Amino acid sequence: MNPFKIFEKVTRPIRGRGLGKIPGAKFIYDFLFRFSRPQHLTLVSAHSGLKMWINPNDTGEAPQLLLGNVFEEFETELVRSCVKPGMRVADIGAHVGYFTILLAKLVGESGKVHAFEPEPNNFEILKKNVAGNSFNNVTLYSRALSDRAERAKLFLDKSNLGNMSLEEKNIPQGSGGGALEVETAILDSVLGGIKLDFIKIDVQGAEGLVLGGAENSIFKNPDVKILMEFWPYGLKNMGTDPLVLLKRVEAAGFDLHIVDQRSKNLKKSAPEKIIGISQNRPEGMGWCNLWITKTS
Repeated sequence: MNPFKIFEKVTRPIRGRGLGKIPGAKFIYDFLFRFSRPQHLTLVSAHSGLKMWINPNDTGEAPQLLLGNVFEEFETELVRSCVKPGMRVADIGAHVGYFTILLAKLVGESGKVHAFEPEPNNFEILKKNVAGNSFNNVTLYSRALSDRAERAKLFLDKSNLGNMSLEEKNIPQGSGGGALEVETAILDSVLGGIKLDFIKIDVQGAEGLVLGGAENSIFKNPDVKILMEFWPYGLKNMGTDPLVLLKRVEAAGFDLHIVDQRSKNLKKSAPEKIIGISQNRPEGMGWCNLWITKTS
């Protein structure tokens, strides 16, 4: 049995049992995980019987997917409950395709997925995961979405490979993995008037720019549902006022819900209350996911 299989088996009974409360326990756990994990692109079982290639060195998604088959469990269940066959959906900030392939399975052959991922290495794995699951209902775009079409710098995180941003300040100090030039695009222009039923947006502070280029796709769309990361610190660094952004979304007829992963609940909240989420981490670095739906 290889070292990682041994680690996986031995630690299974204690995962999710509050190791962080025991002095030194999480440090030892993390050290053993890093020591034993595979060191090359690895095929894992994901949700719904799907398969995914992942980079085990990615500190973002890889730990959860190597030790289980679900990433962000409650968000995954929300998507499953919302997305139906025949829907047209978008995965903005697709990374290597966890949500992309879930969406592709949910919408079926009669539906359509538009997936956007600007980082070249992630994009290649994304393509591999879509092809490996034999999906023909996905269109992939190696571009970052914004409120303008241009060339821009994309700053990388050397350990969390899904944590990239169009603003260098949004990469944790000491984690910088350099930068590369990417092409940006406007969602409305790419879709050419196609109305979407569901959108997932996770773009490390560029959410305001994405919405700025989505007047028809989002603000004039009566049916769309959105799962979006909300990170006030990152938004401010990108020139977006977080409160103004939320109020604009609310004024367009949307209800805003905080996704509470611990209680597995949606908490309808006013923009001012949601802004307070930035206090859940030191120096105003807090964030949450939002579930955004049209007021019924």
